[in-house]
Parts: sequence; C-alpha cells; structure tokens
Amino acid sequence: VPDIVCKFIYSFHMPLFFFLSGLVMKTTYKSESFFEIFVGEKRLFVSYSFYSIFYIIFDIVVRLQLLRSIDFSEIILNIWMSVTFFGKSVLWFLATLLICKILGRLITKRVGSKTQLVIIGLLLFVGGCCLEIFLPERAKLSGIVRVLYYPFCMVIRAITLTSFLLLGYLLKDILNQ
Repeated sequence: VPDIVCKFIYSFHMPLFFFLSGLVMKTTYKSESFFEIFVGEKRLFVSYSFYSIFYIIFDIVVRLQLLRSIDFSEIILNIWMSVTFFGKSVLWFLATLLICKILGRLITKRVGSKTQLVIIGLLLFVGGCCLEIFLPERAKLSGIVRVLYYPFCMVIRAITLTSFLLLGYLLKDILNQ
C-alpha cells in the first residue's frame, strides 16, 4: 500500500470510529450516576483490562524466551500505561472509547439543547487540540515528566475524541427525526 494512502486513511480513521460510536450510543437514559454509567460500560472495561493483562504477560514471556532477560522498569511502565488508560500498543482505543462513552453519556444526560451539545463538542475539540500543543515528544522525556505524560495524553485523547462521539450522537438524533 502506498505511503500516501496510509497517511490519508490515518488522517481520519479514529475520528470516524468515534463518530460511528456516537451514532450507535443510546439516546435515552434513566437517571444515572457516574458509577452507573461506568457499570453500563463494563464490557469495554473488562475487555480493556483482559487484553492489557494478556499483553503484559505475553510481553514478559517473549522477553524471557527470546531475549533471555527482563527489564522490570519496562514492565512497570507497561502496567502504568494500562492503569492510566493510556493503553499499551493498539489497546489505547479501547480505553479511550470507554472514557469517551462515559464522558459523552454524562454530557448528553445533563445538556438538553442540541445547540449546547454542538458548542460543548466544539469546545472539547478546540480544547483538546490546544492541549496537544503542550504535549512534549515522548522519546525525549525522562523521570516524573515521562510518568505524567501518559495520563495527560489520555485526557487529551478523551477530550478531543469525545467531540466526534458527540457529533455522531447529534447526527443520530437529527436522522431519527
């Protein structure tokens, strides 16, 4: 596949995924607390947790079998990335989808007007993009700054991609009318 095709697809595939997730998000909710919403998304949480644990164990086994050594700091980093919902490797999207769905459900439950949802979605998008400017290159980080990078990056992802989830949610409401 030519590099230009990959770059084109990568420019929109995750926002499209979150947009489509908003299209299939429930539109009616009973009065739910944060805990009830989290429990409602338990399948995503269980999937993310299971595959994160599997990935960490697999990584340890491969390192022991192939490299005949193990770097405990790398294992701790993998666990930290999983616990902070940054996600290890491709698992980031499960953690981010979980956070976005919870955030999206909290927002849609408390905001009645479609105009307000559009404004909130735009603010989330612009806010996430602005925060991205302050995100340093991960390769150049060390110490506590590297440790704090992962939860900060997860928050930026969730803020930005929740805007696409809300856009899908709003379009579904418009299409259903």
